[in-house]
Amino acid sequence: MKAILRTGMFFLLVSLFTINVSAQKSHSHKKLSAEERAVKQTERMTEQLGLTEEQQVKVKALNLKYAEQLESQRKVDKEKAVKKSKEEGVKKSKEGVKKCKEGVKKSEEGVKKNKEGNEQRKALREAKNAELKEILTPEQLEKLKTLRHKKPHLVK
Repeated sequence: MKAILRTGMFFLLVSLFTINVSAQKSHSHKKLSAEERAVKQTERMTEQLGLTEEQQVKVKALNLKYAEQLESQRKVDKEKAVKKSKEEGVKKSKEGVKKCKEGVKKSEEGVKKNKEGNEQRKALREAKNAELKEILTPEQLEKLKTLRHKKPHLVK
């Protein structure tokens, strides 16, 4: 009887471990390159909006252009944030508690700079949307607007 319970427990543990490992593999997020994001976005738009082949070529080029610009913008923002946090960390450790208030002020300045980055990304989106208007038909634009309103996280 004990042998049966041990065997059953063993198989139960093995199956749980296998399920856990496979679940982790399916949820891993791979960072996509700008080109991969552009292709994926174009495929999604083709499926959702029914793009013609000519539109697909134009939209893919447009998506790639803005994906590359966005990627470079994010890289610059990340480098600035890392540099700033290193500088603040060194200053805080040297100057002690008295200077923490200055650190808070600098953090607030960092938030303002992050807002600038957000505004730059917003300007990129608006420029991309303006160029999309030249490619898509009025019906496709309306459908895109509806999709973005319903599920903004799916249509980028």
